[in-house]
Amino acid sequence: MGLDIYISRQKGDQKECLIHWHKYAPLAEWFFEKVYKGERSTEERELDYLALVFLHETCDKALNMADWKKLMSEQLFPISPDYEWTGYREYLYLEMMKNISDEIDFIAEPKDGEKLLIQISY
Repeated sequence: MGLDIYISRQKGDQKECLIHWHKYAPLAEWFFEKVYKGERSTEERELDYLALVFLHETCDKALNMADWKKLMSEQLFPISPDYEWTGYREYLYLEMMKNISDEIDFIAEPKDGEKLLIQISY
């Protein structure tokens, strides 16, 4: 049990799971805001490919910056000003952004008759 995010590709009646992220709460919050329009729902929704492109590019950019926390907090995963960074917390955020970027690398833009889907479950 726990927080799971599934990205799938559907063509007709066939659906293929492309990505399964587990326990990425900041990413789930980002999807709730951007894709679910603030609604906390576990329903499957259509996912705009450009949202994944933005997520990929922003993670890549942050991973290659010295001040990655600022970009990450402003564009992806807001962090409260009193959040106490530790070496381990930094590692977890960097690892999460690297995994997000790496996984999205393998997703191609949907072709005619295909669509991307997202589902977040608890």
